[in-house]
Amino acid sequence: MITYYQCFCPPDIVIMTELVSGGRTCSADQFTCREGQCIPREYRCDHVKDCVDNSDENNCNSDSRDCYPGEWGCPGSTMCIPLNKVCDDKPDCPGGTDETNSTAGQTCLDRCSTLSCEFLCHPSPQGGTCYCPDGFIVANDSRSCTDYNDCQIWGICDQLCEDRPGTHHCSCTDGYVLEQGHACKANVSGNRVTLVAENLQSPHGLALDPTVGWVHVLQSNKATECTL
Repeated sequence: MITYYQCFCPPDIVIMTELVSGGRTCSADQFTCREGQCIPREYRCDHVKDCVDNSDENNCNSDSRDCYPGEWGCPGSTMCIPLNKVCDDKPDCPGGTDETNSTAGQTCLDRCSTLSCEFLCHPSPQGGTCYCPDGFIVANDSRSCTDYNDCQIWGICDQLCEDRPGTHHCSCTDGYVLEQGHACKANVSGNRVTLVAENLQSPHGLALDPTVGWVHVLQSNKATECTL
């Protein structure tokens, strides 16, 4: 069994620690799978395996979950959808609860003037819902805004994350430099670097593709990609 290996790269190319996504960061309306894949955020906890590693269905045992900033929680479901999809005449939640309140027998209503939202309000089947600027979520009083710990979002930083009011700051451990505000690149002077990989059960081989900048790791008939 292979326990250690080294990759040799062309001049001016080094191995980076980013994931399968090839160095890209998933957008605000996407969920980042543990292995780096990007899927629509509304696919999270919808009882369908969308991530290759099934991480979109992990920790979904409760009747509800905390939604990320800019999301709206589907009533009676663990599913969260982007707020702009609420009351857009297209059902996105199970049972279309983002468009119609069947219990109250009503469709979307705009009663925002009565809610005294600290920031802004969006129509909803319940009459309206308050929402907050980026980096904040609605507090328990359903109207004011409180800071959200961005560092809870999987993959928002490659290595170290510091939460700040309304935002966050990424940093890297010794031996790495920060790029693009979130990615950590190995700080090496030569062309010979060591590729460190975790959770490899039975690696069978490596393949280097300098054209697209990926190292392919084959284990148990499953390929994992790392960016250069």
